[in-house]
Amino acid sequence: MQEQDIQILLGKYKAGTISDAEKAVLDKWYLHVAADSSQELSDEERLQTFDTVLQRLEEVSAPRTTRLWPRIAAAASIILACSAGGYFLLHKDAPLQVAQVQKQDLSPGINQAILKTGGKAIVLNKIQNTQLGNINLHNDQLIYSATKETVALYDTLVNPRGSTPYHLQLVDGTKILVNAATTIRYPKIFNGKDRKVELLSGEAYFEVVHNEAMPFSVTTHHVTIEDIGTHFNISAYDDEKAVTATLVEGSIKVNNRVIQPGEQAISGEHLIVQKADLEETLAWTNGLFHFEHADLQNVMRQLARVYDVQVVYEGSIPKTTIHGEMYRSLKASQVFEGLNYLKVKFRIEGKKIIVTNK
Repeated sequence: MQEQDIQILLGKYKAGTISDAEKAVLDKWYLHVAADSSQELSDEERLQTFDTVLQRLEEVSAPRTTRLWPRIAAAASIILACSAGGYFLLHKDAPLQVAQVQKQDLSPGINQAILKTGGKAIVLNKIQNTQLGNINLHNDQLIYSATKETVALYDTLVNPRGSTPYHLQLVDGTKILVNAATTIRYPKIFNGKDRKVELLSGEAYFEVVHNEAMPFSVTTHHVTIEDIGTHFNISAYDDEKAVTATLVEGSIKVNNRVIQPGEQAISGEHLIVQKADLEETLAWTNGLFHFEHADLQNVMRQLARVYDVQVVYEGSIPKTTIHGEMYRSLKASQVFEGLNYLKVKFRIEGKKIIVTNK
């Protein structure tokens, strides 16, 4: 790729006008440069090379949304926290040194979504490019189309722990990205005065097709989120203390309170509205973990959903604040390598991650 082409793509990335295809080209170029620059170098020299490449990208580009590549921050960052870990976090397909001593490992999630429809439970990764009534299963997407049916029967999509996010498009064109450990219930058709969807548990990102004559709403854990033409994220996991609704664009009402773009409504004992960290909230939609001032328990809850494991703490675990981001497609041993700077140790036993003090 020519230098001029690189500058053009970085300019588009900074302006937020870059396409998905152009992002992929830019990401591939970056990883290629980093890999070529790291051959036959010591760990210390390799880390310095990454620092140089990434510093240049930071100087040229200040993206508004989640970055496609990890960023070296300071010692507090879990990305590139050590030279070997940094190298292999960027190069996901390379073998990790830690994997040689890790007796057991955990692979990242795969598509395991289940559709419950018409009294049947269908494992979606076992059927592709199939039509079931007004449901089209195409390339790991569930798309509902118009139908002559008049009875609003309900379907349920279950995306279990250890599964990758799944794409769902309702009959009105509304798009929903469903995270792991999430169950969502919705009608196959909308034939009343409104459109109601139930997020029974978990997390989902909504891009709602606005229809003033037929309002759209999501109910979860006694919280109602009403669309006023918008893109928003809802997190309502059973193991979290509160339901969080984050508005990306447009407008929503959370329990009748209007939320503006860039704001986040947290519903616990009382409804709290605050400025949102969109990069952190939407990281999962871009295939990333992203942590800002996160405690270890918060991090481990997210890992438990992606790897479908139970987390067990042994002994006294020190309090720590974690910053940074990493790919959700990494194996657990690679994640632990990135967290190596913490004063804790991780051990895998079957479907458990054991956390102990160093």
